[in-house]
Amino acid sequence: MARFEAKMNYSTFVEKETDVIYGTIQVRLAREEWDVPYYIVSDDVFAHERREFDGRGELQEILDMISFFYNETDAELESVVILKPFPEAIAATESFSDWLEEWQRYFHLSGLKDVGYIHDVARPDADAIAQILEDHGFEKELMSEDENRAFYFYSTALPVPVDFPNDEEGIVLQQLKNAGCDLEKPREVEFILLIENKRMAKKAARLVSQHGFETSLHEEEQGYALSCTLEMVLTYKAVKAKLKELEDLTTEFGAVLDGWSAMTDEVEQ
Repeated sequence: MARFEAKMNYSTFVEKETDVIYGTIQVRLAREEWDVPYYIVSDDVFAHERREFDGRGELQEILDMISFFYNETDAELESVVILKPFPEAIAATESFSDWLEEWQRYFHLSGLKDVGYIHDVARPDADAIAQILEDHGFEKELMSEDENRAFYFYSTALPVPVDFPNDEEGIVLQQLKNAGCDLEKPREVEFILLIENKRMAKKAARLVSQHGFETSLHEEEQGYALSCTLEMVLTYKAVKAKLKELEDLTTEFGAVLDGWSAMTDEVEQ
């Protein structure tokens, strides 16, 4: 399971007059650098008088779409991330789909369960982007009055496990089962360890590889990510055992577990 080498930096600032949060994902890959802008809109924003947003162009349009969407559905607005149209150079990269998945994970871990995307349907790569959005769980919900923009939406709210214990591993397993994965079928599973020191990371990789894992080491902004993969049947007990095994093997090297993921087959997706 390949690790992508792009560096991601996330920054935000709050517009105190309106409570709108402006965010930017800065993507650095080799010598290239791009900015992916987004808004975070909470229910506090709609406590302001609408006239406060008069003349705000794009922001006003986005707020109107959000307001209409939440009024027409059963969804309850707490906070929603609104991604603006992706720069064409970003969307054209081979790793764009992986990056979108990483951003989804970042927003979820930040407690932001709802994510929307303002899609420019007139751009040359519109169909390709729409397909990637749909592959990542987005659904087209609205069109602008001029039909030049579509509003795609998805929620990262995790399912409450009903077939597994209610913890992080149970949630992931429930997601895989809900997606139609045959959990009795062996599949590739990746565990990620974070280690600050390169020398310790290399030692950990050597030891882990002696216990049946394939390993690869990747430099991160703050230390190193050690990818540990193997093929296994996914049961709750087996995942817990592997997490415990990795923790026991690498604690002396200062390693911290940073989660796990499993491969799915095309037919299951």
